[in-house]
Amino acid sequence: MIKIRQDKINKMVSLFEKGMGADSISPAPWQNPSRIDGISIFPEENDRLALEFFLLLGALNFSYWILRDDQVTTWGVNTERAGKVIDVFALAFCLSESVDSGLLKLESEFYCDISKSELEQIFADRQSGKCEIPMFEQRLKKVRELGRGLKNFAAEYGTASTTCEFLRSCDSLPALLTALKNYFPYSFGDPFRKLPQLFFKMIRDRRPENMPADLKFENKDCYLEATEFTGGDSLKAQPDYMLPLFCLKTGIWEIDEQVKIIFENRRPMPMDHPVEQAIRTASVETVDFIADRIPGERGINCGRVDSIMWQTAVEGCFPVDCEGCNFYQSCDAVNKKNERLYWAHHLTRTINY
Repeated sequence: MIKIRQDKINKMVSLFEKGMGADSISPAPWQNPSRIDGISIFPEENDRLALEFFLLLGALNFSYWILRDDQVTTWGVNTERAGKVIDVFALAFCLSESVDSGLLKLESEFYCDISKSELEQIFADRQSGKCEIPMFEQRLKKVRELGRGLKNFAAEYGTASTTCEFLRSCDSLPALLTALKNYFPYSFGDPFRKLPQLFFKMIRDRRPENMPADLKFENKDCYLEATEFTGGDSLKAQPDYMLPLFCLKTGIWEIDEQVKIIFENRRPMPMDHPVEQAIRTASVETVDFIADRIPGERGINCGRVDSIMWQTAVEGCFPVDCEGCNFYQSCDAVNKKNERLYWAHHLTRTINY
């Protein structure tokens, strides 16, 4: 289905090395916009509730495509002052507003007993009152699993059933990924580990840089204490849809007619579709191939290559033959209106992607 061109990879390795250099510009934080319609859509404090919020957001961050009247649209909600908000920002907005109103409680007991009607209220459009979020039943199943998983963890370790305590039991990224899979297999059991890694990135990005090594923690609900393990580990490739877009635009991939039709038609593929699996596998393998050709620690290289490919695709600049370009250099493609959501890319219906 997909052929990875090693000759193209060899030609682009030097560009990736430049993009990973000390003078390169880091990708912008993913937590934007910070407020919608007066609501802070991400926690403002680094506390226990922030960790609860990110676990819930991380588990539910998938599949926003709606197929209606032969047209594919992105799910979102209409707000009173900010207009329509879509995809993960709509998800965060709905969760934050529901927490503020008391409709949603960030605790395992509430997750376990949440009803279908309660979750429908949380994700309902703010104007029409209708809940149209795709794969609703799967999201309901995930919320309930989070509650059961936290309770099972608490019973095993003799602690409170909170995300903070769950994270305090981990001492490394591998330990976290294993624990997420063991206690929340439906929510975080993806073999490609995309959602677990995104959850890790959310909590890691909130930590201040250059923390003192001898910092003492007196509050067991402290965000920083619970996430001490975040240093020293690296992320593998996350098979986001932007990575295949990069690989297609740069010619790293050659695809057969079946895959080409799926990209061009932009119709959501069913759960566990073999083409989706092939695309995700090729994404991870491509990043591995590039990382292996760059001096340094392979795991760290994988995370950096992934970030460069993703940010390059977001900016709309694909510098295959632009001599000296380090991927972040300003150019016309960056300054023009970003139309990436209208480019040909695959859409899937899956709990992991």
